[in-house]
Amino acid sequence: MNKRIYWIGILLILIFTSCQSAPEAKPTPSAAFTLTPASTNTPPPTKTSPPKQTATPKPTAILKTRISTDDLSPGLYYVTSNMRGGELNIHQVDGDFSGIFLEYDNILYGVGVPNPQYTKILSVEIYEGNLVIFDLESNRRMLYRFPDSEPGEWFDNIYPIWSPDGEKIIVTYSLWDSDQIQLGLLRLSEPTIEEIDLGLKDIEFPAWSPNGELIAFQARNVSESDDTPFSIYVMDSGCLDMVSTCKEHIRPVFAGGGYSYTTPLWSADNQYLAFNCTVTATRKIGLCVGDYTNGNLITVAASDEYAGGAYWSPKRNELAYWWKNNTSEDFAYGLCLNNINTGKIKIITTAPETYGGLVWSPDGNWIKINAGGEGTILIRSDGSDIIYAGLFDFWIEIPED
Repeated sequence: MNKRIYWIGILLILIFTSCQSAPEAKPTPSAAFTLTPASTNTPPPTKTSPPKQTATPKPTAILKTRISTDDLSPGLYYVTSNMRGGELNIHQVDGDFSGIFLEYDNILYGVGVPNPQYTKILSVEIYEGNLVIFDLESNRRMLYRFPDSEPGEWFDNIYPIWSPDGEKIIVTYSLWDSDQIQLGLLRLSEPTIEEIDLGLKDIEFPAWSPNGELIAFQARNVSESDDTPFSIYVMDSGCLDMVSTCKEHIRPVFAGGGYSYTTPLWSADNQYLAFNCTVTATRKIGLCVGDYTNGNLITVAASDEYAGGAYWSPKRNELAYWWKNNTSEDFAYGLCLNNINTGKIKIITTAPETYGGLVWSPDGNWIKINAGGEGTILIRSDGSDIIYAGLFDFWIEIPED
């Protein structure tokens, strides 16, 4: 009940403070920000290894698309939120173009991410935890309820992710007052979210492989206790054509050995998974990379040097993450790029603390970083340039014809 009162209060505040506004200009840097340019310092690589009932979506014409992606010249763009809500602004990375990309009249818990074709935007609405899809082509909003939900029910642990073809969404969810996290499938061609029963529990952080053929996630067996370490599972996405068969198309690929494996992410070539590997006895977290085809596993960064934020480049088998400097007092943390194929490691910037939310741009040339009170910064992957991006939401890449 307290959670509901809290969110209702936040909703009322947002409603009374929202208003129309002109498009926001690109944010300007603050002198207090302390990220430094690319460094020549290179951390040594670590070579050790760890031993239904669903309501029909209701279309609502509440959108006003101001700039269409069809009207944008080729190049890389980023989209930011207006601080007062109700508006998304789009900015060109290598240019001066800025403008209002989208207006909307409902209050959302985060605007979300577009599908790969940039024709729809997925979001999560505060009220009742609906999945919301903005259809930019028809200027409508579509609401999708979760399986067996009743009017007025609230949901939590909502983690949706688009398939690479932009036609399906895999989502984890749970009732507001339940710790049991479930897995669901939303097909854009059908008006339902369908539960996927895998005979597992605590399923979290699903991740599509770039080719769309596999889905990795962390989970426990239903017979295991809540203290049992997590394992990484892989599921063949072809079973989604008949979800009742998916239980037969999953397999654990990394499990046991005195570690708990969590938050899997796929490499650009669909072969490697990066994930947190936590020593069960000490709870210390390191960064591991494993070849899902043969189970080979290496520790990329041990627990005394890994500071979080791992994210793969979409173009190369290159992993970005924060590295803790234990060898000198020159700097505290470095943003590392580690090429898994060549073994080459470099630091592109240093900082007195770590910043979360690392997200590569679609072209693999920029990395987004959440920089605390400074908002968001975009740093070129060679460390040569920094852009201050305000309330960043997502990237958009317009290809050449």
